[in-house]
Amino acid sequence: MKIGKKILGVPVAIAGGVLALGLAGGGYALASSGSAGGPQPSGNLVAACVSGTGQLAWLQQSNPGHKCIDGLYTWEWSVTGPKGAQGPQGPRGYPGRPGPKGDTGAQGPSGVIGTATTDLGGIASVPTGGSFVTNATEVGSGVTLKAGTYLISLNAKATPLMTTAVQVFPQFFVYNQPKNAAFTGDLFNVGSGALESGGNVNIDSYYSGSTVITLAADTTLDIYAFGYDSDRGSGTYALDDLTFTATQIQPAS
Repeated sequence: MKIGKKILGVPVAIAGGVLALGLAGGGYALASSGSAGGPQPSGNLVAACVSGTGQLAWLQQSNPGHKCIDGLYTWEWSVTGPKGAQGPQGPRGYPGRPGPKGDTGAQGPSGVIGTATTDLGGIASVPTGGSFVTNATEVGSGVTLKAGTYLISLNAKATPLMTTAVQVFPQFFVYNQPKNAAFTGDLFNVGSGALESGGNVNIDSYYSGSTVITLAADTTLDIYAFGYDSDRGSGTYALDDLTFTATQIQPAS
């Protein structure tokens, strides 16, 4: 016997224990019932009409709130299932390889062997301008150093003597031989700033600097005071005091 009913205007036939839906539009998709059904319909919400004996027919619900015919029960659920359990942690990646080792830098001085400071005193009037060979003034007596490597320093205090607006620039030189026109043997020199000029003759100025030198043999150093004038003429200044410091250091091997 075959019984025909309608679900929302869609004919439904139950025959031989199988429930089927005949679709005539309306947004429903046909599928078979029982254990041999076709693919599950797509959509955010799926509804099924289920009989009392557990047989069902799939519907794709396009309009919420649809109802099955009498004697069938409506089941609704989402196509998307619940979130699954987190999977096991993957294996740890290989650590990055270190870069190549850089070149070894030059070794610095390993220590101080000895140090000594010599106060060379002052000069009441140091001529400036003209020829260095002619006008440079040797300060005190020469300083003798043994062969080796040294950090040498000069520290000077000077006072202007000229009352004109001409500026005087003191300079100090360390030679490993007497002064000469070719400037041969000039190891080190200090001086760049101008003394006060005009009425500021009572203001002191200070000059200092240092460098590293290496002497192949015992050497007597000659230290000179000199200077130039802003007008390229001749002038003078007072050297109040000049000290020379030599610190012998162990050179890098």
